[in-house]
Amino acid sequence: VTVVDGQEVERPVDVAALAAGDQIRVLPGELIPVDGRVQRGQAFIRETSFTGEWVPQRRGPGDNVIAGTLCEDGFLSVEVNRAAGQRRFDDLARLIEQARRSPTSLQRQADRFVAWFLPTVLTVAVFTAVFWSWHAEIRTALMHSLAVLLVACPCAAGLATPLVLWSVLGQLAKRGLVVRSGEAIERLAAVDSVIFDKTGTLGDERLTVEAVELPDDPNQRRTTLDIIAALERHSDHPVARALRQLGSGAEISQLAVSWCRALPGRGVTGEVHLSARDNSAGTEVHRVTIERDDSSTNNGHPIILATIDGQPVARFAVREKLRETAATALRQLQSLGLSARIMTGDGWSGAKHVADLAPTSARMSPQAKYEAVKELRRQEAGYARPL
Repeated sequence: VTVVDGQEVERPVDVAALAAGDQIRVLPGELIPVDGRVQRGQAFIRETSFTGEWVPQRRGPGDNVIAGTLCEDGFLSVEVNRAAGQRRFDDLARLIEQARRSPTSLQRQADRFVAWFLPTVLTVAVFTAVFWSWHAEIRTALMHSLAVLLVACPCAAGLATPLVLWSVLGQLAKRGLVVRSGEAIERLAAVDSVIFDKTGTLGDERLTVEAVELPDDPNQRRTTLDIIAALERHSDHPVARALRQLGSGAEISQLAVSWCRALPGRGVTGEVHLSARDNSAGTEVHRVTIERDDSSTNNGHPIILATIDGQPVARFAVREKLRETAATALRQLQSLGLSARIMTGDGWSGAKHVADLAPTSARMSPQAKYEAVKELRRQEAGYARPL
């Protein structure tokens, strides 16, 4: 959807046809196709593909957005500030292509080997043909000469290395790993330590919920969770998918949502009709709002505040859930004799669920992680005494 003279026009437009200054409309659940600046609207944007962070980021007027990120909710009017070919997404694509084209040391060695091996094989094949032409018929001489070329196969020596390199780069790209240089593929063979970040790496986008505050009365607590779950069934936000699991499974006839509206960049609000189980007390109508509480966190984890009829009734802390393959991957690395460890910016309470997988360092800023890696490299090189 493009915006022309203030009017929205819905027609097929190639991204390459968009220029800086053009405006487009991004709908909820769509991938943002351009690098640009938000002019109107507000929404949660999932930037995991570029930052690795699982928590959607709030973006509104004046904020920049990146092509390839996902608009979770809300409508955005975005002004293009980078044409196709200049987006960060295109930069990544160029890095992959550059890595495929840049020769590695192994490839250079293979090229040097082929440079003398091919003439040698051809010379041997010629001498073989001459020798056998004196001692047998020409057919025999030709077959012996071809046998030399076939067994030596000098062309395979020059093709095998780049083919393997391109294949590995392609497989890595399919898994979301961008390699800037083919040299990195060779250096993998010499790796002896593997360090993982936790958020967005060992954890996936499925969230777990920890109740921070709930009503003391068991019946009231169950009713509160049912109302929250009923409303969140109308949203596909990652937090909504987690909260909807908290309900007790009340019948649809007892819980009905008359309307639901996303609060772009904040949460969701709506009206829930609650019927008594025995239909003796009529129907209660509640105005429910569930939104992110930016005024507080729980050990770095986002806090979700739920209000019913304007009164706060529950607060939840949401955190990421470990990928099902995380433990297996760490065990396999350790079985290969590699030292695996985890570094995270979360506090110890947020890191304790990975501490059993590998040695874990918590409350580490990006700069602290960088310095820790430098220190490990100095130790491996023998420039510093071990800790």
